[in-house]
Amino acid sequence: MIRRRLLMALLTLGLVFGSLLWLPARIIEPLLPPSAECGVLKGTVWRGQCDDLRIRGSRSGSIAWALGLSIQRPLTFPVRLRWTKDSSVAEGTLQAALFEPTSLELESVSIELESLRNALPADVFLGPLAGVDGQIDASGLRLQFDTGRLSALHGEATLTRATLLKSGAHFGPIFGRFDGRSGTVRDRGGPLEFNASVVLVAPGAFTAQVRVLPRVAGVLPGLPAGIPIEADVEGRL
Repeated sequence: MIRRRLLMALLTLGLVFGSLLWLPARIIEPLLPPSAECGVLKGTVWRGQCDDLRIRGSRSGSIAWALGLSIQRPLTFPVRLRWTKDSSVAEGTLQAALFEPTSLELESVSIELESLRNALPADVFLGPLAGVDGQIDASGLRLQFDTGRLSALHGEATLTRATLLKSGAHFGPIFGRFDGRSGTVRDRGGPLEFNASVVLVAPGAFTAQVRVLPRVAGVLPGLPAGIPIEADVEGRL
């Protein structure tokens, strides 16, 4: 009798849960944070897409999702995500688990910096990237979050076709390697030497020691070759 009741309870719970997943995606709109707005919601709660995403007024592109289940980790809820804006694409899996930090594993990233700047709210600090055009490519990046803010980053990324917006000078490529709460960013040749050490000092907050050295004249306006610029940078993500 007890087993039968337990089986009926699990079956009822499964039916209710399944019915919710197949409801139209538009029912989640009231659950969005106040800073986010979705122009068009289509699909279902299980598999859906948000077009014309806006975050604090920015035009942030489109995001598609597909919910999954983990047999090995039943308290983990993986969500497949695909973000697009113009020609930029990022794909990965968001792992939301009870009693564990939320993480995002990015399997493929190809992002134009111009699209990234336009997609992010104006109050997000991009540091040196704010004055650079180019493309960021990466695979296998893993981000961890604490209370919704970045707390750790693992993996590698490369900036190619880099151009300074002020001078139009080309440089790079620039290579970054990150190991949790710290990382390094260095050039791999070209007219501009770039070295930076980055540390996540708290969730969403970082410091960086940056050194830039023009190898040829004209890369940085008004700065001759061989004269370095060094700076300590603080910011929030």
